[in-house]
Amino acid sequence: MGAISRTGWASAPAALICTVVALLGVSDARNPTSDVPIYTTSDVDVGTERHWTLVLEDDATDEELGGIRQEFNNGQHSHPGRGQMPFVVGSMTRNSLNALLARHKGRVKFVQEDQFSKRVPDMETVNSEDAYSEGRASRTYPWGIQYVGANVVRRRGAGVHVYVLDTGIRITHNEFGGRAFAGVDVASSGEYPGTLTECAPLSTTCSADVHGHGSHCAGTVGASTYGVANGATLWAMKVLNDAGSGWTTWSILAEQWILSSGNRPAVVSISIQANYNDLAEQTSIDNLVADGVTVVVAAGNSNQDACSWNPAWIPSAMTVAAFGGTSGTS
Repeated sequence: MGAISRTGWASAPAALICTVVALLGVSDARNPTSDVPIYTTSDVDVGTERHWTLVLEDDATDEELGGIRQEFNNGQHSHPGRGQMPFVVGSMTRNSLNALLARHKGRVKFVQEDQFSKRVPDMETVNSEDAYSEGRASRTYPWGIQYVGANVVRRRGAGVHVYVLDTGIRITHNEFGGRAFAGVDVASSGEYPGTLTECAPLSTTCSADVHGHGSHCAGTVGASTYGVANGATLWAMKVLNDAGSGWTTWSILAEQWILSSGNRPAVVSISIQANYNDLAEQTSIDNLVADGVTVVVAAGNSNQDACSWNPAWIPSAMTVAAFGGTSGTS
């Protein structure tokens, strides 16, 4: 189980510290050829093709985004007409990006360079369970379930839709009891910036979990024996490939689909990490939270300040760290 290390409800100083760390941690925000901030994550030369997310002004339309998308060879864009955050993603050189910004002066809020992310690594089992259960004659549920009292009242979370952004979910697993469904698949295309495919809810191939990490995370949320909220409906949102990696853009595309097309009430669960701060994903998650969606993200399992990791640093998200029961830490 996890304990809240920093949340959207945390103190203003804590949120401010993470925001300041994030802004200090990104490079090249000042663009000498434009007044648009460009946040980079690599030091390659301006003639090398790189991956970009352009976040536009709030009044941008689908038609405007479609026009900008065509300036990329591989562009994708969101649908603000459906209530999504207005953004365009695609690949081009820094020189070409500067020229694009000049052609659309005053329309782009900022540009974020994309980065490859990966699943949060698993941690070795510690002895907290033995310590917690010492003296107990028998145990029906794992120590973490007992610690938060979830063993007393089961079927919690009934009626709530939990969207698990990860490697997919094995929806046929008997621990899910028919409550897991295929949502969207962005990662299976294997290409940048990815193609979002809406799955048939009962599909066992769309958003399928070959890796296992996504099913593990979904199990922590809502498995019959091991889940905290074993009454919740689980949705597989495949934003990591079968090796457990993926572009941050893949997560943003899924997040914005949830914003415009997902069921309510909703929780978004993200156990993904990258060692940088992505302001485009911050904007995406901020929009979800503003719409009433609870976004829960992993602190990183790296024994480091979560403010250095994406999306753990985002103040509007609920960031959860590992917890070792009576020992206090894992």
